Amino acid sequence: ERLKRFETSLATDDDPQCPARNVEVLIVGMGRVGSGAYDTVESQYNLRVCGVDTDKSKFPQHQAAGRKVIYGDAEDADFWEGMQTTHYKLVMFTMPSLSEMVDAVQQLRSSGYTGKVAAVAKYEDERAAMQAAGADVVFNYYAEAGAGFAEHTLSNLLELLPQKPAALV
Repeated sequence: ERLKRFETSLATDDDPQCPARNVEVLIVGMGRVGSGAYDTVESQYNLRVCGVDTDKSKFPQHQAAGRKVIYGDAEDADFWEGMQTTHYKLVMFTMPSLSEMVDAVQQLRSSGYTGKVAAVAKYEDERAAMQAAGADVVFNYYAEAGAGFAEHTLSNLLELLPQKPAALV
């Protein structure tokens, strides 16, 4: 407690959470979905991003792609206590396991985070579970992938359509 006055919010090079400072969006789970989300948020929305993952073997791949990724277990309350979550505008969860994401969102909310939370789900019941855990937005990627696939295909093959869709007229 007496040492608290010497603590600083400035990141140092030996701080493992250093890349997660001064970012607006944190993406937890840096597999294919998380990596795609990272690239899109950074390039199309011009927001400062950091990824979080538990698979250190993928870190060189992320670094080569220009992504800032830190090691962290989002289900661990100590992880969120060590992060300055009040600075994030958005935390996106793209972890492969529903139960892990539910736990992680609950840990994040328990740490005092009041910003926006987004998550992925495969099925409608998973979407409901993520919302109940504290996610503001849940993307059902099986449902959305079908719609996106149809839109992408037909927009590239307009000659198949008897008439142009109203949105393209």
